[in-house]
Amino acid sequence: MFKLRTCLFLILALFLNACNSGQGASPKEEKTEKAEEISAEKMKQAITMLAAESRNGIPAPLDFTKEHHLTIYKYHLMQAGYTKEKYPQLYKSLEQAQKMHLEAGGPPEVKSYEVPSEADFQAMSENGTTTDSGYAIVPIQQITSLGSANGTNYNTSALSSVPGPLAAHQMILGMYDMQGRSIGPTSDTTVYGSATELAVETTGDVGSSENEAQSILTYFYEDSTGTPYHGYIYGYTSAAPDSIQNINPTIQVAGNTEIILCLGRTLGNCDYSPEGGSGSNVLLPITGTIWFGDSIDPINSDSTNVSCLITLARTQAQGGGCMVKSTDNFFADPNTHITGNVLTWNLSPAHFDTVDGCLEKNQNAIYTFTVSVTIRGLPVFVSITNAPDTEPSPYFLKIPDLKVVWSCLPSGTQILMADGSSKSIEFIEDNDEVVADASGRTVKVHSVMRGKDEMLYQVQTRNGYTLRATKGHTLMVQRGQEFLPLAAKDLKNGDLVQTSTGLSPISEISTEPYDGYVWNLVIDPAGKMDSEKTAQSTYFADGILVGDSYMQFKYGRDEKQGSTAHLTKVPEKWQVDYQNYMNR
Repeated sequence: MFKLRTCLFLILALFLNACNSGQGASPKEEKTEKAEEISAEKMKQAITMLAAESRNGIPAPLDFTKEHHLTIYKYHLMQAGYTKEKYPQLYKSLEQAQKMHLEAGGPPEVKSYEVPSEADFQAMSENGTTTDSGYAIVPIQQITSLGSANGTNYNTSALSSVPGPLAAHQMILGMYDMQGRSIGPTSDTTVYGSATELAVETTGDVGSSENEAQSILTYFYEDSTGTPYHGYIYGYTSAAPDSIQNINPTIQVAGNTEIILCLGRTLGNCDYSPEGGSGSNVLLPITGTIWFGDSIDPINSDSTNVSCLITLARTQAQGGGCMVKSTDNFFADPNTHITGNVLTWNLSPAHFDTVDGCLEKNQNAIYTFTVSVTIRGLPVFVSITNAPDTEPSPYFLKIPDLKVVWSCLPSGTQILMADGSSKSIEFIEDNDEVVADASGRTVKVHSVMRGKDEMLYQVQTRNGYTLRATKGHTLMVQRGQEFLPLAAKDLKNGDLVQTSTGLSPISEISTEPYDGYVWNLVIDPAGKMDSEKTAQSTYFADGILVGDSYMQFKYGRDEKQGSTAHLTKVPEKWQVDYQNYMNR
C-alpha cells in the first residue's frame, strides 16, 4: 500500500449510480443546519491532522476516539444536508459507532466474505445472514479520479461497493485547498436496504495555479447485523504529467473493440494468449511511458517516494468485489527506467496472483495501473485504467475494456453445418458456415477458441439429445414467447430448450470430471455485444442450440448487473431517513 503523498490507488470496476436503485443522487436542498457550526479553523486543523496520518488514496476507518475524525465526518454530514432532525437513524448509528470505538479502543475490523453460491446468496438475502470465512469478496472504496486540466479547476470522483445485505450505504465527497478551505460543492449519495455500488463526483476551484487541491471521501454503511462502519479516503496530487503512453495492454487484433485476454485458451481474436497462462498463472504484458514536466526525483534508499500498483478486479452485483495484484517489483524490474523526466516500463509479461475464485470466465476485468513518483519533493500519481465512468484527464489514460475468456465445449461436440452435415468442434475453421437457429439461418464462424477445463455439465433432453459443456456455456431456453440464454450452471430440469428437431424439456442435468480440450466458436464479429445480432449469436452443438463466446460474455455481464433487485427492502428503523432522503 501507499504512504502519504504516494500514488492514488484506483479500481473499478463497472459503476452504478444510486438512480439504478430508483433512489437518485441527492440534491442539495433544505440544508437547515449549517456547516459553519464547525468553525473554519477547527476544520482546517482537522484536515491537517488527517493528512498527516493518511496514506494517499488508501481507505482507512474513521476512528471516533479521535476528535478530528469526528469533526470531519460531522462537517461532511452538515455540508450535505444530513441533519439530525431529518435523519435520526443516521445519527443514532453515529452515536452507536462512537460508543463502540470508545469501548473497544478503536473501530471494528472490516469483514471479508466468501463468494456465495447462488443458492447461498438467496438464503443470505432472505434471512439476513452473511459468511465471513472466505477471502474473495471485500468492501471496495476508492477515489477514482483527482486532478486538474488547467491547474486551478479540479475534479474528483469516488466509488463504494460493499457486500450486502445492507441497511444503509452512504458516501460524501468534498474538495479543499491546501489551507483546508472548502473549494466546491459537497457531493453525496445514499441507498437504503440495498447492496449496490455508489459513485459520486464533485469539482473545486483553488483560484490559483500556485495552490493545490485535497479530496476527502467519507463513507458509511450498516450491515445486516446492525454494525456501523465508517471510513474515509484522503487524496492529494501535485502537477500533472505532460503525456501518458500505454503500449500494453491494448487491442492487438483488428476488429476487436475490447482487449481479449485468453487464460489457457487460444482464440483467433485473442489480443493476448500467453504461453503457460492459466487461471493460476496469470500473465499479461504491460508496457508504457510517461513524460513529466520536470525531472523525476531519484528513488530514495527505502523506495518510499515511489510506488506502483497493478491490479485486475471485478465487482459483485451483491456488493464488494475481489482483486488480484501484480507480483512483480515494478521499480526493481530491469526494464523499468527513470531518465530525467521520463518513466518507461516493459513487463513482458507481468505476473499476477491467481484469478481462480475471483475473475469470472467470459466477463470483463477492471484493469488498473497506478504509479507514483515525486518531483521536487511532491507526489504525482498517474493511472492507466479501463474503469467505467473514469473520464480521461492529464492524470488518467482510459483504455478499452478487458475481457477474460475461458468457457467452452469439449472435443467431439458435433456442430450442425450449413450443408446439413455435422463436424467435430475441434475441426471447425474460420469462415466455416454453421446453422444458427431453428429457421435454418446460416452464419460464418469468425474464430475458434481452445482451452482446458476440469469439470463439465451434462444436459439431457427428453427427445434424446445430450450435450456436455463448461458451467458458463449458455443454452437457449424458451421463456414465454422468447428465447433467453442461460448458463449450464443455471439450468434446471424441465427448462424448455431448442433442439435441431424442435423444442424439448431438459430431463436430467449432471456434472462430471474432465481432463481434455474444450472449444468455443465466435460467430458474431467483435463489437456486436449490444446489438440485435448478438441475440442471434447461436449455433447447434450436439443437437442443442447454444450461444457463442460473445453471447456468453453478454449473459454473464447482464446477470451480474441485474441481480440486485431482491435486496430492496428498507429496514423499519431506517424508514424515516429513507423517506426524507427521497423527499429531497
